[in-house]
Amino acid sequence: KARAHVSFAHFWSVFLTTEPILFVAAETAPPSVEIFREDPTTGSYQRVQTTDLGREHKDTAITAMGTICAAKGAQLAVALSSGSILVFSKEGDSLKAVCTLTDLESPVCGVTGDATMHRGLVAASDESGKIAVWEEKSPGQFGLVFLTSLDSNYASA
Repeated sequence: KARAHVSFAHFWSVFLTTEPILFVAAETAPPSVEIFREDPTTGSYQRVQTTDLGREHKDTAITAMGTICAAKGAQLAVALSSGSILVFSKEGDSLKAVCTLTDLESPVCGVTGDATMHRGLVAASDESGKIAVWEEKSPGQFGLVFLTSLDSNYASA
């Protein structure tokens, strides 16, 4: 059974125009993320790059993705069934690994990103009911700022 996870963002270019980008998770071994860019003349999306998550993740699956858009650039948080979250920066048409967040132990079921003008934020929840928030302390370095476990009555919320 094939599944797809997608994340969409409008990234600001240096000319203050938006650049629509679509990220699609592919269930390959190892998992990969495909990047699609909008063709402004046709309005359709063209695949421009595929990023393989690497051999160390060959036995995991992508469970969710979220974009982090800030004035300094764009990042993508990729949640895995192992409980890890990989953070990538978007550089041109490719993704560059920034860091791995490993504070959750169960499969991550949701991840989202946000940003202030200068730093990124990542929030995620896992199947055990834990919720975590990380803040970008310096470029490429995220630190855990919040971790809690939900009561079992709320684990499916």
